[in-house]
Amino acid sequence: MNFAIIFAVMVGGAILILAIYAATQFVNTGSEIYNSEIAFELGNIIIPVETGLEEGKTYSFSVIDDTRIENQCSSIGVFGEQSLGVSVRNNIGKEWQKSGVPIKSVNKYVFSEKRIEGKDFNLFVKPLELPYRVGDVIVLYSRSYCFVNPPDWIVDDVSGLNAREINVTLDKRNCAKGSVSVCFNNENGCNVSVVTIENQNFGIVKKGTKNVEYYGPLVYGAIFSDKEIYDCQVLRMRKRASELASLYSTKANLVSGRGCSSGMEGALEAYSLELKNEQVSLSSIVSESETLGRANDKLSCELF
Repeated sequence: MNFAIIFAVMVGGAILILAIYAATQFVNTGSEIYNSEIAFELGNIIIPVETGLEEGKTYSFSVIDDTRIENQCSSIGVFGEQSLGVSVRNNIGKEWQKSGVPIKSVNKYVFSEKRIEGKDFNLFVKPLELPYRVGDVIVLYSRSYCFVNPPDWIVDDVSGLNAREINVTLDKRNCAKGSVSVCFNNENGCNVSVVTIENQNFGIVKKGTKNVEYYGPLVYGAIFSDKEIYDCQVLRMRKRASELASLYSTKANLVSGRGCSSGMEGALEAYSLELKNEQVSLSSIVSESETLGRANDKLSCELF
């Protein structure tokens, strides 16, 4: 082979490599745009799933391609931030393309594993009150779960809301293969264990060596999410509850000047400070919340 032929082969090979690289970059860029669009649509799904006067909601959605949703939570700032990024599996370049622009929110609280994958996704939504409405516990999951011997109030939630991919049984042997087993009432041998303390609305959820406190609907957040996500979202909800307590204290001052005194201003401000203090346990917050709730119920002009 003479020099001209060798040179032509080298140049042609270089052009081919550049063309493949350019095509891959174009596909990757297109994938990021597509993933950003999917994240935007996911936000449009989650936004209207909030509860109003309802005691809860469920919602399911499916996608054509294998999809990965990455949940990130930050507690920095007044209310912190919720972020959901989406990527889709394809056969060009990397197996999973880079996530697109994530959908962010300061008033949504999505509890899930850090990364969930699949084509079918479910949302389970319950409102949290401490003692006033703080926000919605939004559980996002794609796997099947099996609740073993749960208390009646959880059975009512799951059956009443017709939650998909959550099976309720009295015997772990009835759990479908591959499902995440969740034991209640001192049942053993499950992936997750729920231990009730004092009453059915408060307790501890155990996952391996990691334990978290829960109250009311936060039990679902504790069951379905990673500890890091759960702790962050609970802290964000506490921050929101703190700001609301200050607003209700201001409201108490205003209505007091109109002949409808409550005497709760000081208690609400103290409660606001407790909520901000991360050293104050959730059990203490719940106890103070119940005290405020009883006091509010006795008022002729209720604050919340």
